[in-house]
Amino acid sequence: MAFHLQAEWFPLVGQHVVIRRQGQIVRHGTVDAVTQDDGVLWLNSEGTAHRQLFERSAGFEVWIAYRWEHGSAKDLDWIESSWNND
Repeated sequence: MAFHLQAEWFPLVGQHVVIRRQGQIVRHGTVDAVTQDDGVLWLNSEGTAHRQLFERSAGFEVWIAYRWEHGSAKDLDWIESSWNND
């Protein structure tokens, strides 16, 4: 499975994504909202994680595994193991 860097954030609302900064996974979750200029993205609160804001200007990147490359976007066990195989 391959992850893909997303240049446009606005179309990702409702999608499961991985947030990276300086080559490290920061968090993964479902995109709640994005500003129309693609500069700011919020991830939903999930479990003990609060809703969180990420700014492109601060060096955050958004990566996604396309649905046709993986059976279930809700199955997140594969995320960290996949990144460790880079």
